[in-house]
Amino acid sequence: VLEIMMYNLRPRPELIDYRDYLLECDIKLIESIFVQLDTDRQGAIPLERMGELLDAMKCKILPDKLSVLLEQADTRYDGMLEFPMVCAVYAAAARVRKKCNYREFLTKDQVASFRKLFHGCDTQGVGG
Repeated sequence: VLEIMMYNLRPRPELIDYRDYLLECDIKLIESIFVQLDTDRQGAIPLERMGELLDAMKCKILPDKLSVLLEQADTRYDGMLEFPMVCAVYAAAARVRKKCNYREFLTKDQVASFRKLFHGCDTQGVGG
């Protein structure tokens, strides 16, 4: 883990499930952009169009970093990316953190205890 942080590494798009990283609203937005870029309706976009999608999503990434991600993502070596891989590339490029389900780590009683503590500290009732 320390090396990952030291070298500022991104997850490899071909090894992740984008649904573990992206919110449903982001997936829908990526899908709408993907459909616009898939002009021949093949269900895939050329690697070169990924930059346009990232720009539309306001995702800033250096060209050399994007090239590495695209090389990793092009597992069929055909220069095309299908929708799931486009989402995975976006997640890696945007450095989206993996979603964490606290219920996988905490018991029902622990969750209730933390909520009680939180609500006790939220004296203004704003939830923040």
